Amino acid sequence: MTRARTLSKLGSSPAVFSEGAVVAGITTIDASGFNITGVVTATTGTFTSVSVAGTITYNDVTNIDSVGIITAQSDVSIADKIIHTGDTNTAIRFPSADTFTVETGGDERLRIDSSGNVGIGTISPSGLLHISGDTCQLHFTDEDDSASSRIYQSGATFAIDVDQADAKASSVLSFRVDDAEAMRIDSSGNVGIGTDNPDAPLQVGVLNSPGSLRAGLVVKTISTTQNNSESAIYIEESSGGEGYYLRVDSDGGLAFDNSASTTPTLYLSDTDNVGIGTASPDEPLHISASDPAIKLQDSDGTDQYSIIKNAAGNSVYDAVNGAGVAGAHIFRSPGGSSNEHFRITSSGNVGIGTTTPAGLLHISGDACQMHFTDADDASSSRIYQSGATFAIDVDQADAKASSVLSFRVDDAEAMQIDSSGNVGIGTDSPAGLLHISGNTCQMHFTDADDASSSRIYQSGATFAIDVDQADTKASSVLSFRVDDAEAMRIESDGTVQIGSITDLESEVTKGIKQVVHVAKTDTFSVSASSGDFDTIFSASITPSSTSNKVLVFWNSNVSLDENNQRAGFRILRGTTPVNVADAGGDRISAGVGNLRTTVLTMSIPASQMFLDSPGVDSEVTYNLQVGAEDSADDIYVNRTASDTDADTFYRMASNIILMEVAS
Repeated sequence: MTRARTLSKLGSSPAVFSEGAVVAGITTIDASGFNITGVVTATTGTFTSVSVAGTITYNDVTNIDSVGIITAQSDVSIADKIIHTGDTNTAIRFPSADTFTVETGGDERLRIDSSGNVGIGTISPSGLLHISGDTCQLHFTDEDDSASSRIYQSGATFAIDVDQADAKASSVLSFRVDDAEAMRIDSSGNVGIGTDNPDAPLQVGVLNSPGSLRAGLVVKTISTTQNNSESAIYIEESSGGEGYYLRVDSDGGLAFDNSASTTPTLYLSDTDNVGIGTASPDEPLHISASDPAIKLQDSDGTDQYSIIKNAAGNSVYDAVNGAGVAGAHIFRSPGGSSNEHFRITSSGNVGIGTTTPAGLLHISGDACQMHFTDADDASSSRIYQSGATFAIDVDQADAKASSVLSFRVDDAEAMQIDSSGNVGIGTDSPAGLLHISGNTCQMHFTDADDASSSRIYQSGATFAIDVDQADTKASSVLSFRVDDAEAMRIESDGTVQIGSITDLESEVTKGIKQVVHVAKTDTFSVSASSGDFDTIFSASITPSSTSNKVLVFWNSNVSLDENNQRAGFRILRGTTPVNVADAGGDRISAGVGNLRTTVLTMSIPASQMFLDSPGVDSEVTYNLQVGAEDSADDIYVNRTASDTDADTFYRMASNIILMEVAS
């Protein structure tokens, strides 16, 4: 049994109490004066120096105030958090097992979870460092604080922003491996791989002497000799045998080499000449071989082909018919029988540019021409065919002023076309595109048997087209034709027919009878239920005939407050779905469906247009409906699910347009 004693200090020697002490009425105990090894019980006291070998237990103590440093030789156990004196909403917390957080302003700012993942702005970090926020950013500032860069995520954009304030000139984003730069993006946006000074949008390697013209991709040849290990590009067959090199030689030419040959297969010189079989092309296209030729062959299997070749110094153009059918005489340059320039067929027709001339002289080509030049060579004219255009081009270079195309008979002008394009008949000064001058200027048209004659004429103030002016034929017709097909006619009784239309009055009543437009500009929301649709808004129209149709067009949008859920739309005519898919098992029949939103800030647009046959002449109502899966919770139209009140969010409008179309 412990005996409690009241402590009273007598003398200057230390007092030793091995069984504890009860201290009453003593305000100060000098540690040098007492050595107590048992339990000390005191109501109040001030200790100048205390050494405790066991455990100090405080009962019913609200605060402990230490004016010095508290040093713990082992662990310090805290139930929940450490707070900042006078700033209680700033704390270091231990909210759960194996979890450590930092709070400021009453909100959690940083967390380390049981996996060792660090979260900033998130309570569920999914990696070693997980930063979350409206625009989560990592900032890097150099020591003089004049330039700052950042790595950030904003919406769907992830970005590395070097020197975001443009405080430094010529900033660079550098990618390094083993303390050496592997790639960079400079301040101009040029990407360099293997170079720290790219002068093209993408440069791979370094150019020794860059030219004034730059390309988007620069690949440097290591060697100018034919060597697959030093060429810029080597392409090899899958078996690892034969291949091709692409390189630039010492003369600045681009060579395409076969690995089995010492002569370039294809060569482009620095003067833009192309060589096939030669590295020294001296023409835009230079082919070198023992019997050089270009073969053009049909791919239809008839063995018809043409060959352009060199034969003993003579240029040869051959056309070969695989059936062995002979035909035309072929004219070629002197020195060989196979150097054709033009041909004359067995019927005596001359063909230039064609092997089947259809007349005494037949010129064929992309723009076949006959040129005429005056003695001083100052003016040149031509007759030519180009596509569907046949033309007589007088003074084509406009070397002479007021040139004229004159048509003459018996050495007298009958018609002319002046430099303004005006045609004059009976006048050498046409005042318009066609100017016919005479007492009664007329254009006459007579059929082969001369029994009927028509005319276009001007008489006084009257301009007329007079069909069968003598009325010698019954039921004469004035016909207007395009591309050898009649587009319009006027019958002898004055009836006008346009195409297949004979009753113009009835035709003008066809087409669109009426248009109804209803717009929904406010928002709409409803709870989702799989297989069910809810009406957003409606539009009505009253057809004027049971045989008329209704062209239905609608557009809308949908957003769901659960990600990765599906929605759909349909149209009802009254209570009947129209223009929807056939039923298929448990699948939902809709007009437009499978509209999936992946985030709450997304709205998916939808529209549909179709021709409906209501078959009534009374009012018809079309209802636009929307539906979604049960798990989608709520459906929103004309807004997003989040609908944040910010200038980066939009609200939309939906429309129904109904058009009555005559049958």
